[in-house]
Amino acid sequence: MSTELASNGLPVSSEWLFPEYDFAGMNAEEYAGVIIERVLDRGSWA
Repeated sequence: MSTELASNGLPVSSEWLFPEYDFAGMNAEEYAGVIIERVLDRGSWA
């Protein structure tokens, strides 16, 4: 099973976790804290 990645390297399926952010403009290094917090709080194992 492969995961489709957005141009920023984040999984496309995780966009719903960041409604108040410009998802396409997010990068993993700059937004690491937000990404980790959201995935742990609201994400799923998938």
